[in-house]
Amino acid sequence: MIHSDIHFSNVISSGNEHAVIDFGECALGYCLMDIALTENEFRDYEEGEAFIAAFRKAYEASYGSFPNSAHIRQVQVLSDLLFLEWVFESPNPKVREQKMQWVEGTLENIAAII
Repeated sequence: MIHSDIHFSNVISSGNEHAVIDFGECALGYCLMDIALTENEFRDYEEGEAFIAAFRKAYEASYGSFPNSAHIRQVQVLSDLLFLEWVFESPNPKVREQKMQWVEGTLENIAAII
């Protein structure tokens, strides 16, 4: 099972305890998809690369090693395409209005990977 929608708004914290919420997109899927989605979300912030480095370090501390970065980059293309589909196909015009600011960067990310 993967969450399919990991981002800061879907993690709640109290002190040193954290919990993931909003499992509406949860499904059977490839585990690297959640990693790719999470790293793509981090890139929206000025500190994105530092967030990614900390995320990978914490992952390694928990699981012993981090998956192959080249494989994650490939899955990020799928993640980006799913994001674009969501933006352009959403029946909610506010989604398109709010998320269009990331479309150009998403297209650039896809082009850089492929």
